[in-house]
Amino acid sequence: MSEIGQWNCCWASVSYKKVCAKNIHIPTTNAFARSVRYVIDIAIEAILPFFISEVCDVGFYGVNCEEECGRCKDDLCSGDDGHCSDGCQIWFLGDLCKKEIGGFASKDIRYKSYLYTALPSLDGSHVFLKRMSESAVAITWTQDPWIPDKHAEYYGYTVAYAEGSGDFTDGPSVPHNVSIKNRVMIVTNIQSDNDYRFKVRMYREMDGEKEYGLPSASTRIESAAQKSYITDMT
Repeated sequence: MSEIGQWNCCWASVSYKKVCAKNIHIPTTNAFARSVRYVIDIAIEAILPFFISEVCDVGFYGVNCEEECGRCKDDLCSGDDGHCSDGCQIWFLGDLCKKEIGGFASKDIRYKSYLYTALPSLDGSHVFLKRMSESAVAITWTQDPWIPDKHAEYYGYTVAYAEGSGDFTDGPSVPHNVSIKNRVMIVTNIQSDNDYRFKVRMYREMDGEKEYGLPSASTRIESAAQKSYITDMT
């Protein structure tokens, strides 16, 4: 059996999607092949560009290489369908790696407007403190309502604290919980004769890496030895 040749070919399927196959062998015993051979014989320069598939530049795929690859590792994706065979860069999901963790509209409380952001934020929100004992404080805050439920597992909150006018130190963290609106955390082992400031920092986490957005306003609680009261630091 002789062959006309061997090509990587593409054609339109019944659904008008591009279909490609590699190393196509066309035998001369097939009637269709003979007709193709005839066409090639009389107009080879006109028909070959239609049959032979394009090799897309790195970062592109699809018909005429018009589709841009998602955030694939090493920026490599299938030239046919854009699939990221080696997985996604950090913060991106899906076969095409085009869905970013977050990437939602968050409300700017101060200006009553909406901003598009990939990072979570508690900017403009407040935390509330209640002294439970001389060495324990209850901290309450409202979770970010704009976190998509399907991405909730990637988000969490860290309570940061500072003694007096010192720098803030990150304390314990808790995951975002889609079933509740407010979170409460009890911080213990604080010194009763010291003043403290508290704020809540929100983060997204993937592959062991955390990325923080804007924190809440900080709130101060004075020592138990003095008249206890809470002061908003905004």
